[in-house]
Formats: sequence, C-alpha cells, structure tokens
Amino acid sequence: MREKYWYNDKLVLFQGVPSVSRAVIHIDEKSGATKYKLLVEGDNLRNVMATAGVKGTHTTSNNTFEVEKTLGIEAAR
Repeated sequence: MREKYWYNDKLVLFQGVPSVSRAVIHIDEKSGATKYKLLVEGDNLRNVMATAGVKGTHTTSNNTFEVEKTLGIEAAR
C-alpha cells in the first residue's frame, strides 16, 4: 500500500511495513543545519531498518524486546 503526501511542495511516498501504524516527518534544527527525521509508530524494527532510504545504522527503538530480537542481547542492554 502506498500513501502519497505533499510536504513543502515535494511529493513524499510512504509504503512498505504493514506493522507501522503512523509516520511523522520531524524537522530537527538543533545542530544548526536542518535535518529531517522520520518517526514511526509500530514494531518490526528489522523491516524498518531494511527499507530503502532508511539509514539502518542511525535507526533507534525504545522497545528493548524488539531490539534484542533484531540486533541481539548486547544491543538491547
């Protein structure tokens, strides 16, 4: 399922992970430069990390069980 949204006159497409129930584009201006973050609500960290355009090494989760299942016990500590 693909959902199309317009953001600042640019087309943004969301598709892929069915277990993600909500996605929000967050603008982070703390570091001086504008950075965009995609905040998602749901689970299946492995599929989110493997999604095209997502930097898997910069992906975080507050669900320790999901992190343990995906990355191992040491990452969940």
